[in-house]
Amino acid sequence: MDTKLKKLTKRQQEIVLFAGWVLAMVLLCMAGIHSNYAGIDYLYSTMVRSIFRIAYAVETSLGLLLAGFLAYGTWNYLKNFPPREHMQHKKVDDWSWEGIVIAELVVVLIWSRGLPNSPYVFGYYLMDTFSTVLQYVLAMAVLTSMLYVGALLLVRHGIWKNWKETSFIYGKMQRYRMRTSLEKQIADSSKGYLRTFLVLCILNVVCAFACLRGWYNFFFFQVALFVAGIVVFVICFRKNRIYRDAVKLARQIDAMTQGEDIPEDCVLSELSLFAPSAKKLANIEDAMKKSMEKQVQAERLKIDLVTNVSHDLKTPLTSMIGYADLLKKEDLSPEAMDYVEAISAKQEQLKDMIQDLFELAKSTSNTEQLHMETLDMTKLMNQVLADMEDSIAKSRLSFRSTFTKERTLFLGDNGKMYRVVQNLLENVLKYALEGTRVYIAVERDEKQVEMSVKNISACEMNFTPEEVMERFSRGDESRTTEGHGLGLAIASSFTQNMGGTMQVEIDGDLFKVIIRFPEAAVSETTE
Repeated sequence: MDTKLKKLTKRQQEIVLFAGWVLAMVLLCMAGIHSNYAGIDYLYSTMVRSIFRIAYAVETSLGLLLAGFLAYGTWNYLKNFPPREHMQHKKVDDWSWEGIVIAELVVVLIWSRGLPNSPYVFGYYLMDTFSTVLQYVLAMAVLTSMLYVGALLLVRHGIWKNWKETSFIYGKMQRYRMRTSLEKQIADSSKGYLRTFLVLCILNVVCAFACLRGWYNFFFFQVALFVAGIVVFVICFRKNRIYRDAVKLARQIDAMTQGEDIPEDCVLSELSLFAPSAKKLANIEDAMKKSMEKQVQAERLKIDLVTNVSHDLKTPLTSMIGYADLLKKEDLSPEAMDYVEAISAKQEQLKDMIQDLFELAKSTSNTEQLHMETLDMTKLMNQVLADMEDSIAKSRLSFRSTFTKERTLFLGDNGKMYRVVQNLLENVLKYALEGTRVYIAVERDEKQVEMSVKNISACEMNFTPEEVMERFSRGDESRTTEGHGLGLAIASSFTQNMGGTMQVEIDGDLFKVIIRFPEAAVSETTE
């Protein structure tokens, strides 16, 4: 059977196994019925009871043999297709598990009526003719299938571990705990009507008992209480409907303020008193969306403009660099050669600035391809520090490194991540106060890989962390240093594109940059 199952697809194997288990259960149930009938001598003759015994033996043998094959086939199926790896989330996984359990209990009660607890199956017929046997087989097959389906749904809930998310009772409890202030006020305002209605109902029951005892004078009083109860119920229902619509409208406003879609259960009907207000609110939301789309489009046009201008500037700049190199080969006076060297240096700065601007435009427009792989933050920091050893040695700064001994694995683009760390260290070399220490740390914290760089600024930092992350923002307001204010913006954009976060903290003259990435679950590291 295992060889035959392997030739089938996964879906076909599931159907065969399911049908097989249903058939095995039906055969065993029929065996129990016929075993019970074989001992009823007051209904059947000796020959008929012998036929029942033979049927019992055949059905038991076939049922147990089929169950053995199915158990082996099920074990191989689970080995080839582990549920956690091959199971996809479906709509049935969002059904309330309490509803499934209740349905299972109802099916079990009906299914148990078909077990051999009396001569009569399901309490009303004997299974001794072909038509009754066929009727029993079909009924038990349907009930057993429903039992298996319910059990499989509960197993799926257990695999996904979404008991709380799909619990009807837990959802209602959470909804009650998370009531808004408006909902609480509505509930408090309705308590008086509900208490009045309850008192009227109790008095009505008392009057009914009095009438049954022969005290007919209470009949008219009972009618008056009944009418009063209806009036109170209508008033309470009417108020609750208005209040419910008001709550829905308030939840729509909350969803809009948080930038979320309006939930389906908050949509008001056209007959609601708040329907015109809901339409106006929808118009405001549409206007906001159009405004956001225009803003995004304008930002995209800016990015495209920067990209195109950066690309167009490369051609004349390349020609200028070439002519400067040719001038260096000519026999010029020392003074002219100094001018050529100055032009060449400024050309290199302009070239780097255009390249950084081009990369920033690509990263912010999400058009750049990332080659994600598993990296080690500690090894990356050691590599960048080794490559920048000459620049660090020339600076009058003391670097202090604190790296954890644990593996700090995360997913990122190797080239982009190298550029991020390089920009951070170059920012330190440009703006740190001479003679101070720079602290670099790499550690793991709550399934996150964290890298931080701290230094003392040479300039007074009279700006916020948000301002320093903006494009062309410089720590040196006089702009006497070599930077052009794109280093941190590029590092932040690259980090976000790779799924990480970059945070800047300023405390007096202390400047700190923290980069965090989710820890990767891959065991091997790309060098």
